[in-house]
Amino acid sequence: MEAIFSVLITAGLGTWLAYVWQQRSAKDTRYFDASKTQHELMREAARNLAKLAGERFYSTHRLCRISPANPYYDEAKEDFRQSVLTWNRQHLQMDLDVRTLFAGASVVDFERLQTDLAALTNLVSRRLDSVKAGDPPAYELIREVESLRGRFFQFLQGMIKEADFLFRQMHFGVQLKYNRQDIHRYSTSDLVKVLLRGTEQESAVLRSPTDFGQPVGSLDARFGINE
Repeated sequence: MEAIFSVLITAGLGTWLAYVWQQRSAKDTRYFDASKTQHELMREAARNLAKLAGERFYSTHRLCRISPANPYYDEAKEDFRQSVLTWNRQHLQMDLDVRTLFAGASVVDFERLQTDLAALTNLVSRRLDSVKAGDPPAYELIREVESLRGRFFQFLQGMIKEADFLFRQMHFGVQLKYNRQDIHRYSTSDLVKVLLRGTEQESAVLRSPTDFGQPVGSLDARFGINE
């Protein structure tokens, strides 16, 4: 009888452990798939912004360097106009991407960049009303273009860096250091590990990124397809 009872306990425990492992594995898989999609969207948003900004800065820079005497002047004016129109058509999508896909890429910084870009465009447009054949390049405007292009490049670097952080988190987990910033995220078992490890080593633990996910509250959940 005791042998049968032991077998049942062992089988039940094995079944429970297998269930827990399967649930954890399924959760990790769902997280990885969702994070992969998020990472691809972040990279695509950064590439789209880089493409539109690159076209606009190139056409602006080109137009500021030539005068109406240049045979390519009308072409440069049209390229400039088209780059502004394309940017304006994509403005809402870019703004939505920055606001919803990125946490570290500051929305305020992006708004400031767009404001400065619009101001630069107005200066270039006013120059078009007065520029004459034989006029020298607008070096002051060219410097403004180069400066603003550098700031956009830094902003794009921040977007790519944030996307890369997500990629590393997906594959390598989250490192929690034993400091004031991370201590509130430690579990009891994490604290025990750090205390047993001692102060001679760098006190840190690795956790699965799925440990930090938050479920949706009932007020935000969609219980029916038409809700």
